[in-house]
Amino acid sequence: MNTWTNRLLVWGSVPCLHERTSMRIFLLVVALAWLSPTAQALPVINGGFSSFTSAPPNAFSIVLPNPWLCLGQCGNGTSVFAPGTADVSNPGTAAFKVWPLPWTTSPAGAGGGNFVGVDACYNQNPLGVPCSPALSTVIYQNIGLLAPGNYDVTFWQASGQWLTYSGQTVDQWEVGLGNTCLTQCGGTFVGQTAFAPTMTNPSMGSTPWTEVTLNFSVPLSAANTPQVLSFLALADISVPPVLFLDGIDLQQVPEPGTVWMLAAGVLALSAVGLRRRASAVRPVSSALLPC
Repeated sequence: MNTWTNRLLVWGSVPCLHERTSMRIFLLVVALAWLSPTAQALPVINGGFSSFTSAPPNAFSIVLPNPWLCLGQCGNGTSVFAPGTADVSNPGTAAFKVWPLPWTTSPAGAGGGNFVGVDACYNQNPLGVPCSPALSTVIYQNIGLLAPGNYDVTFWQASGQWLTYSGQTVDQWEVGLGNTCLTQCGGTFVGQTAFAPTMTNPSMGSTPWTEVTLNFSVPLSAANTPQVLSFLALADISVPPVLFLDGIDLQQVPEPGTVWMLAAGVLALSAVGLRRRASAVRPVSSALLPC
């Protein structure tokens, strides 16, 4: 045996036993590394709105950041912005502008800095009335089949207010993962919804970008149902609130309990085997024990 192997055998009077134990520990470590509950990326495409038919800034219905789809006010009420084009300081061709912003793009680091802005209450007149979720704009993507289990949806959000208007608003994204989009897609939504933290937007001001992670579960009954990921813009009153969205990601999170139950079982089996072999050995010279 080489020097390294000899060192592994200097545990006592039964070196081959300890070599086998070392191998079991090594295999256990490899198994845990392979099975550890790290998130696995799933097919959300164009989560940073970097692919498009027509270059931003412009209305969603013109930019068309496929495969994202939009229902509701997708023309004048929803825009895809390039960095620095969302507020009054830029004269671009977006559907609308907001009051001056302290930032030019999101921190998501995806899509070359593009992001979406939605007036959650567009065309809900008169101004100042409560906004109706049934009439709000929904942005969604067809994800396809997902294995039953737990999932994390991560994205960045911020808010502002349409230029020339004033009044505090409370804004929020509702996120759905289910058989169809949250509203206006037709059919009955079957799935799970979650709400991002509310953003209280000051009059003629903005709220900063924050990263949000929401947890979802796909049941066994939905294993053969293609899933749709959707974002519904919500706000309290129509003094045009604008919600921003960027850096959308979907990840599967394996159950950690399964991994540790397997680890405990392997350790228990190793301990039993070690005790059985230790009780059967006799103190003999290590030179007489073949490996």
